[in-house]
Amino acid sequence: MESGKISKVTYDQYLKERSDETAQKTGEISKEASKIENLINLSKILEQLLSNINIHYVSGEINKKRFERETKILEIGLKSIKKEIERIEDALKKFREKKVTGFYFYEDYGKPLDQATYSLKDFTEKLKVVPVTSIEYHQERGDFSKWIRDVFGDTMLAGSIEKLKDRGETLRKQIIETVTEVISEKAKKEELH
Repeated sequence: MESGKISKVTYDQYLKERSDETAQKTGEISKEASKIENLINLSKILEQLLSNINIHYVSGEINKKRFERETKILEIGLKSIKKEIERIEDALKKFREKKVTGFYFYEDYGKPLDQATYSLKDFTEKLKVVPVTSIEYHQERGDFSKWIRDVFGDTMLAGSIEKLKDRGETLRKQIIETVTEVISEKAKKEELH
């Protein structure tokens, strides 16, 4: 756009299409994450049933043949659920590793800055150097929270950013601290796994 090869309208349309595409993929991720929760709950139920069957067998309430048949069925179900959870987690991991849609900083409508970011860590670095007028402009429009929600699927962080109402350097500091805290928490969780 800055070289004059495409118009601002074309550029904005491209960004909107990328944003819509990312939002759709983020919705798909949310559905898959919800499936994982449901599968985990189902596996807990099957494990409880397996435990109950063991109790009934040990207490002599059911015979060995029935115990073996029901145990086998439940174990097959548990194995199937675990494989499905692994499949979904692998798919989510691959999606998250893909290049994300960047955030392009503007000072005002039609006044782009020469700053873009593609990760939350780099986002905090860019926030340190862009003019505070750019930060206020994007915060007032809800651009930061929308990007975080749509691209990274982090609704809690997006909500936290959305709630920040200060201005100037205080706003800059609050956004950087909020995002940095989330990055640190995620790093700690990954270390545990």
